[in-house]
Amino acid sequence: MKQENMIIVLPIVGTILIIVNYFIYGIKQTSSTIFMLSIYSLFLGSFFFTFGAWIEKETVRGQIESMTENVCVYIIYLLVMKP
Repeated sequence: MKQENMIIVLPIVGTILIIVNYFIYGIKQTSSTIFMLSIYSLFLGSFFFTFGAWIEKETVRGQIESMTENVCVYIIYLLVMKP
């Protein structure tokens, strides 16, 4: 499924599920479900935006150190090993 289609389909499916939940369980359970989904999405968003940024920073730092080390070894090889 293409991303454009998923962007259109997911809110429709979510709305249908909430309406079905309302007709089966009533307003109290539906409002509780919406509240819990809001709390989960808030936690997930804040968790991934903060922890993901830290992981990305550590990954880039490691890549920079590795590249710097490789360049330094290459420069030393050119200056010392080659006459």
